[in-house]
Amino acid sequence: MAGWWKRVKEKARTEMTSSSDYKSDESALDRYARRLSEVEEELAELGKFLEELDESANERFDPSASEQETYTQVTEKVYNLRIPAFCAIKLAEEGLALLNLIAVRIASLRSIYEQSTSSPKLQKLADLKNHVDEVEPILRKTLDDLAPYSTLDARKIIESVCQRITTARKPGDKG
Repeated sequence: MAGWWKRVKEKARTEMTSSSDYKSDESALDRYARRLSEVEEELAELGKFLEELDESANERFDPSASEQETYTQVTEKVYNLRIPAFCAIKLAEEGLALLNLIAVRIASLRSIYEQSTSSPKLQKLADLKNHVDEVEPILRKTLDDLAPYSTLDARKIIESVCQRITTARKPGDKG
């Protein structure tokens, strides 16, 4: 029994040291950065589409409309935005997951590069870290702005959007 446990511990130790191999960290970091770039491109394309739809919907949106008229306007807007907004939410979530993975790899590689005094590689990590710092608030804002669209259930989206509109109108109401 003791021999079995020794083999398991040794195998785990071997896997742990090989999983922190800087070459695999470098290749993983490159893959994550490449995918993050793809996510950014996809979000930019969806963002243009969502802005166009949102602008055309806002032109028809009457802030002084009754609750029923507002509900009708919101329903139309939701049916136009539901699928692309849901996709944008999922891409933003993927982007945030990638940012976390990138941060782990940067931390791992930074300690290795600092020991070897590899300036170009340290600069590459610093540049990537700066990019991550720029992208993160954008992804979080996307999630916040499109929160009602985190589901494909149109009823739930409409309720959430109507709630946001009601909340936004209350501070201006004086009667």
